Amino acid sequence: MLVLSRKKDESIVLDGQIEITVLKIKGNTIRLGIKAPSNIKVLRGELSPFDVEVEMEKDEEVQRSLGQGPLMHLLAKEMDRPTSFTIANAG
Repeated sequence: MLVLSRKKDESIVLDGQIEITVLKIKGNTIRLGIKAPSNIKVLRGELSPFDVEVEMEKDEEVQRSLGQGPLMHLLAKEMDRPTSFTIANAG
């Protein structure tokens, strides 16, 4: 496991296409922004394997229902925006 230290507004880049930025630090909680291509699935690590499988199935159902129309283009554009969520300190 690679361990890095980052301060607020600093980021790391994975494989040249995924950027993770520290947006906010408050007590023992940090807020991360993740910018990734729409074909990369970003899931919380605390989800059980069953939850991950359900989320992937839901995503596939949404993609099938949207097809390749203009709405799909807008969805893909929206997915390229940073996504933020809170991770509680596990230690």
